[in-house]
Parts: sequence; structure tokens; C-alpha cells
Amino acid sequence: MSDLYEKLKRFQQNTPVQKPSPPALVPSSSTSKPLPDQLLKIPGIVRGSQVMEKIQQRDDAKKKFLSTLGVNEVTNPAGKYGYREIKISNRELPITKEDIGGLEIQTISRDASLAVFNANDFLFFDTETTGLAGGTGTTPFLIGIGFFDEDGFRVCQYMMRDYDEEAAVLHDLVKQIGRFPALASYNGKCFDAPILQARFLLNRLRFPITDMPHLDLLFAARRFWKKMLPSCSLSTVESRILGRTREEDISGELIPYVYFDFLRGIRIERMRPVLFHNVEDVVSLAMLAAKICRMVRHPENECRHGWEWFGLGCCLAAAGMWERTFFCLEQAVLEPSLSLEEWIAINKFLSLSYKRLARMKEAVDVWQRMIERGEDVFAMIELAKFHEHTEKKYAEALALTERAILQMRNRQNDVMANGPATVMYEELLHRWNRLLEKRKNP
Repeated sequence: MSDLYEKLKRFQQNTPVQKPSPPALVPSSSTSKPLPDQLLKIPGIVRGSQVMEKIQQRDDAKKKFLSTLGVNEVTNPAGKYGYREIKISNRELPITKEDIGGLEIQTISRDASLAVFNANDFLFFDTETTGLAGGTGTTPFLIGIGFFDEDGFRVCQYMMRDYDEEAAVLHDLVKQIGRFPALASYNGKCFDAPILQARFLLNRLRFPITDMPHLDLLFAARRFWKKMLPSCSLSTVESRILGRTREEDISGELIPYVYFDFLRGIRIERMRPVLFHNVEDVVSLAMLAAKICRMVRHPENECRHGWEWFGLGCCLAAAGMWERTFFCLEQAVLEPSLSLEEWIAINKFLSLSYKRLARMKEAVDVWQRMIERGEDVFAMIELAKFHEHTEKKYAEALALTERAILQMRNRQNDVMANGPATVMYEELLHRWNRLLEKRKNP
């Protein structure tokens, strides 16, 4: 190894160092063709030029089509994007700003921070995205916002005509959001807001709505209509509760595929119902907020079903408005379309509410009608407790306990398969033995 090293060292010492010669200068009188013409002879460059020309023609066609829908190009320091604004006058709007009140919103949302706001303070927003699963890879290509002004209700749409316009959309969206102290959405807390937060983070922008009060109307819709409707999607609530029918619409799960086609310049006219869908969603948010506020303010005019009365009663109970709670729950049990199980569930909540406030006379009345109509074990147990501990009527308490035990034995298969029911059965036996002793030795 050392011999090889010595040979290499001697070879380097004996080899003369040659300085590089300067590059030859091309005379200015050269007859060669200009460089661009030479490049155009390369097949790859020719193909690239043709592709760029087709892309430009595709983008021009998309812009021309969007301009027929009122989508204009807006330029800001971050780039360009499509912007559309729609104004709905007070005469065309089926609601008024006075329909939306802070106290009613606080009641339905159980969020005290929303009590100080009125209709002018809320920014209603909805997004159309490249996927419905959420996550970092999901991009909101169309963001619609709506708000009340002096002339009525205004909807603004921020559209990414291609992925490179996202930064420009978010740049102007931040300014618009900053004008309002509160937000309103439909499932926005779990879907729209996290997606926007991810996109702001990837674009190195501060997410403006992290600490803003946020009214998510999906939770209120579930409280009122979950038992009534096949689903609580915004389109279902809109058609079945608000009575709105969309003439030109598209299913939400198809929207990502329509946008992907639009990016490729394929069937770009299918974006028309997507823009319409987004506008209708934003308008429906305002109408839904007004509807729920009116239900709290004037339930006798707005509640049409027992589950609406029950949902309102639960909201009022959480707010501590007990007299109004009892009124709503008593109205709920009068609903003729309720099944026996539903009717018992509402009466159970009503009786426990009376018991919580020590209004035992009303609670006893509820338990008695539950026993008369449904032979309900819960009502028998509660009434037996009342007779044993309050009235000291051990015979009545024992009779109710025996009746409850018999009812449980008739459902022996359910008792054996249901752990909580088995525990209830054992507690009934224990109460029965205790009541026997009390009756013998009062």
C-alpha cells in the first residue's frame, strides 16, 4: 500500500500543470441563427411551448365563463383570484335583522360569550372543498361569507380558480373576517374552521378566528330536529324546516369532482350550480339562526312538533328558565305522533325537572300518568321512593315495588342481557325486603 502511495506522489510531481485556455470568442458577425430559433428545434421545447399555449387557452376560457356568472378577477400583493358579490335586498330577504338576538343565541348555544352580539355582528361562512374527509390535503377552493348591512344581506365568494391562487384568497379573507367580532356556521367548528386553520398555517398566515366566538348551528339543529328528520344536513333542514326549495343545485359529495374537472378545463359550466349551492348555504345559515331565535322568543308561533317543544325545553332548562321549561315540556307530551317510548322519555325528563325543584306534586302527577299509560318501571320506582321517604306510606310503596318487580320479571330476557337492568332488578329486591321490614315495624 505504501509503495503505491509513493508511486502516485512521484507521478504528480513529474506531471506538468496545464493552465486552462480562455474560451474562444464568437465573432459578432457570426451567421448562426438566434438562440430562440435554435431552441425551437428541440422536440421537448416545442412540446412544452404547445402545452403552455393550451394551458393559457384553458385559463382564458375559465375566466370568460366565470365572468358570465359575475366572478371578477381581483389582484392583491399575494396574487390573483376570483371574487363574486351578491346583494339580497331587505324586500327579497324573508327575515329581518331583528329576528336574531344575542340572548336567544346564548340560550340555544349555551355559550354566554354570544349574548352581547346581534345580527350585524355575525359573519356567516361556508366552504366548498376538494374533499369531505378533512385533513391537511383538503383545500377550500370556494369560501362564501355573508353578513347584514343597511341594504339587506350580502354574500361574498372567494374562489381559487387554480391552486396557486390560495394565498391571494386568504390574504383578502383575513381583512374581511377582521371586520366582525363573531362567526356563524353549520358544522364549522368540526369541519370548516379546522380546514381553514390548516391552510392558513401552510401559507404562513395567522389564523384569525382561533379566539372568536363561534355559533355552530348544527348543534342547535340536532337539539330540535334530530328525532324528526332523516338527517340534520343543512339541505334537509332547509327544505323540511325552513321550507326552501332550490331550483338549481348539486349534491355536496359531487362538488369536489366538478372542481377537479374545472381545473382541467373539462365541463366548466358545471361550476354554475356549485357557486349557486354555496350562496344558498350562506343565506340558509342566516335564515336558520333567525328561525331558532324566533322559536326561543315566540315558541307558540314557531314550534310545530313535540320534539321541537322538547328541544326548546332542554335549552331553557340549561339556561335555568324553569317556568318556560315546564311549559314547553308539557306541550311536548301532547304531541299525538310520538311513540310510547318517545312519550315516556319526554315525561321522564319532565318529572326529573320537577323533582329537581322540589315540586313533588307535579312530579307525582307525571309518574302516575306514565304508569297508567305505559306501565313504566322508572315511574313506579320514583313513586315508590316518594311514598317511602316523603309520605311514609309503606304499603303503597311496597305495592309499587312489587308491581315493578313483576314488570321486570315479564321482561326477564331483557334483564338477563342488560347489565344496568340487572342492577335495577337487584335494587328492587333490596327495596322490597326493606319495605317488608318497615311495614312490620313502622
